[in-house]
Amino acid sequence: VQAAQRPEEVADTVHDHIWASVNAHVGTSAHSIPELVDQLGIMRFGRRPRIADTFCGSGQIPFEAARLGCDVYASDLNPVACMLTWGAFNSVGGTPAARNKLADDQKEMVRSVQMEIDALGVEVDGDGWRAKVFLYCVEARCPQTGWSVPLLPNLIISMSRRTVAKLIPDRSNQCYQIEIESNVSDAELKAAMVGTIGRDSKYGEAYLTHQVDGAIYKTKMTTLRGDYQTTDGTVQNRLRLWEGQDFRPRPDDLLQERLYCIQWMRPKKKGKGDEIEFRAVTDDDLHRETVVGDFVEQHLADWQANGWVPDMRIEVGGPPRYQGQDLIRARGWTHWQHLFNPRQLLIAGLLNRQSSAPQKLAVTRVLNQSSRLSRWDNAKGSDKVQGVFDNQALNTIYNYGARGSQYAGDLVTAEPKKYPVPLCDYQIRNIPVEALSTSCDVFITD
Repeated sequence: VQAAQRPEEVADTVHDHIWASVNAHVGTSAHSIPELVDQLGIMRFGRRPRIADTFCGSGQIPFEAARLGCDVYASDLNPVACMLTWGAFNSVGGTPAARNKLADDQKEMVRSVQMEIDALGVEVDGDGWRAKVFLYCVEARCPQTGWSVPLLPNLIISMSRRTVAKLIPDRSNQCYQIEIESNVSDAELKAAMVGTIGRDSKYGEAYLTHQVDGAIYKTKMTTLRGDYQTTDGTVQNRLRLWEGQDFRPRPDDLLQERLYCIQWMRPKKKGKGDEIEFRAVTDDDLHRETVVGDFVEQHLADWQANGWVPDMRIEVGGPPRYQGQDLIRARGWTHWQHLFNPRQLLIAGLLNRQSSAPQKLAVTRVLNQSSRLSRWDNAKGSDKVQGVFDNQALNTIYNYGARGSQYAGDLVTAEPKKYPVPLCDYQIRNIPVEALSTSCDVFITD
């Protein structure tokens, strides 16, 4: 069965045979739908029809109306909705010249940011390898044993490369060193499917689990956090609430964060593409982490003042299961910048500092696929960082991937879909509907 095609995917000549009868019927001389709409609008209104969508959301209605040949007016209270609508017209629907300029500007922005990060020396190992992905996990102290345990749903790094993490007990420090091994046996790969986060069923409550001297210890995460319900039905716990300038856990926090593996890449000596390696974390890697953290600490206030990284509080109003409350309850995060670790804030801050308004939309792709909510996909044939909005929930996770600047830059320079809109007049405004002052012929509302 052949897939149906959208109107813009159908060759213009397909409808050539209908225009004589259409024009004879309505008194026009059109040879395309936009021409027909334009001429009918002139006959009815004395100009092209003007369509208004005052709750435009991501802009589907005004975008499609423009492609039909209408002038459009779009407004929304949500500035993000206006940005998406603007992106539809100027990126997806832009002229070839506009799209080419945008692509060139984005490549230059990525190149400039790459140079800044290279100057810091925080993504290279000095031997020709560049970090592609940094893998982090939450770490917590088991209340029954006093051991610090990395919280990992499983120990598989890559199914395709048969790469796993192995927890090596460090008895003197009551913690685990993490080694990375590739090309492991079937038995080792199967064993790695069991991590330090367990559940008794698919939707059961998560618990920390590890083994010391042959004894298995389990602690529910709700117990670890000290969750309790207040009289108004909300859930509180012993987690420290992060403050406005925090971007990493403090040393005495219940939940810590740990870099446990790095995916490295370098160009193949022969042929195209890159060599790929997964490696355990070294002292040099930890030093580079410190350099990143110090740099972000020095610049965070300035980046926030300029709107280059978030500084808004997470709203806690609404029903008890509202997402904002879940973020606070699960991690103690209180501001939106807490959803990004130092490396992610570094890339976001530098990209936004360099970007102009037309480039902001591309930067949002980076934010979606490089945050503390961005899942590391270790399935066979994958090995990549997935987006936050794979679903519609802001789910906190125990391990995640942070893209290196080159891997993140690929998201910025990726070519968007191309559906140019005909020449038309359009307005996009971030205002309430009662502030509308533009005369329109047809209003579409929710």
